Amino acid sequence: MRILEANTIDIGYKKVLQRGLSFDVSKGDILFVSGANGTGKTTLIKTLLGEVSVLSGELKVKDGLRTQYLPQLLQYDFPLSLTLDEILDIYEVPERIKNFLSEDQRDLCWQDASGGQKQKTLILSRLSRNQDILFLDEPFNHVDKESSSQLMNFFQELIFEGFISSLVIISHVIPSELNHENIKGLKLQ
Repeated sequence: MRILEANTIDIGYKKVLQRGLSFDVSKGDILFVSGANGTGKTTLIKTLLGEVSVLSGELKVKDGLRTQYLPQLLQYDFPLSLTLDEILDIYEVPERIKNFLSEDQRDLCWQDASGGQKQKTLILSRLSRNQDILFLDEPFNHVDKESSSQLMNFFQELIFEGFISSLVIISHVIPSELNHENIKGLKLQ
């Protein structure tokens, strides 16, 4: 079942950043969007979220589509005297979702956690309600290769367990695990 479908859409603000984009996202899909800075990756997410209008073409979105968006964080190193568990509590993340982090990991203070643990915490904070699509802008920033691999497995598990239906990821870093049948790629020029 298609959740969203873009048919030759042009995106941008007053000026077109990308022309003629066509793709779809179905239940269980992960759409990887890559491209250089300034090619419109974040603008595409904002267009799919309905924050920016399509300049031309057709964007079909499933009725009642439930979305969440985690914007790009440029820096994770800021003093925060909360544990990862306390952060998840603030966002009212259910216990069954919190279990994607071990108790030992959830007991870590933010500043003592690894980049991958921080990123998982931020992603989990967006899953307090069942979502159709989770949009992630540069989720592999500040994350080493091993943690990137763990995050890809984590994303697959979130879909498999039904916490999200689909995922749209924007990233300069493309993990090597892109050989799964449900992963699609869209490269912006």
